[in-house]
Amino acid sequence: GELASGSEVDIQELLDRRAAALMARDLDGFMATVSGDSRAFLRRQRRLFNRIAGVPLASYRLVARPDRFGDLVTDSIRALYPGAVAIPVTEERYRLDGFDRDEAIEDMFYTFVQRDGEWRIAEDTDLDDLTLYSGRHLWDFSRISARRAGRFLLLEPQCRGCPHAPEAAIRLAREALQRVRSYWDASWAKRVPILIPTSARDLKRMLKVTFELDNFVAFAYSSVDRSDGVDYTGHRILLNPDAFQDRSSASTLRVLAHELLHIATRSSSGPFVPTFVEEGI
Repeated sequence: GELASGSEVDIQELLDRRAAALMARDLDGFMATVSGDSRAFLRRQRRLFNRIAGVPLASYRLVARPDRFGDLVTDSIRALYPGAVAIPVTEERYRLDGFDRDEAIEDMFYTFVQRDGEWRIAEDTDLDDLTLYSGRHLWDFSRISARRAGRFLLLEPQCRGCPHAPEAAIRLAREALQRVRSYWDASWAKRVPILIPTSARDLKRMLKVTFELDNFVAFAYSSVDRSDGVDYTGHRILLNPDAFQDRSSASTLRVLAHELLHIATRSSSGPFVPTFVEEGI
């Protein structure tokens, strides 16, 4: 479907206020963008606001994109909320300070509802049954710490019993970067965030996959900017904490070099290079 006339402008104004409040560390302003329809969502949003304080954000914005899929609200979802309801896809666009030259992008499927004549966000999981999952980050699951280590930004969870990257992991990442340089001399940023999720379950949710991750040590993850063709942005290495600890140094080095080479070549490989060629590099 299509958004009602005038709704797109009002929803975008709401998203602008939400993004500005987050960057200004204005909790009241941020929570004012959320409706009270779901207590669970209210709690998650408050936790999100508190946790994201540890993220070194250079910029953050939210952009409603009804031109991509139209209004995704279904009759069953509309029946859950009184009044007007809309679900245009929202692009969450942000940059990590010193590491993202372009905006990383995640699709958010916010349910927008009208309360007292103004739009608010009621939920972000109403389309999960259709496998349209809102983006999830490390800071959706726990507080995080950010540690710069040369050309790497290490984002780790802050909680009792949470996995952390030992100094050996940073050393291996640096060795992997040197190995990539010996294989690929084309220009690329050579500055990569490394993310350590709290568990393999959280990693699956961040990657939006359903297969088991037991045999995977790390993933090269990039977002896609469709503003002008297809551009890859927001490059990250995501470690599988369950598998990373159990591998030998030599095995881990090979995996990290492999994933870093994916990131180094991503702008050159594009979406149409056969998988066997890209993996074979």
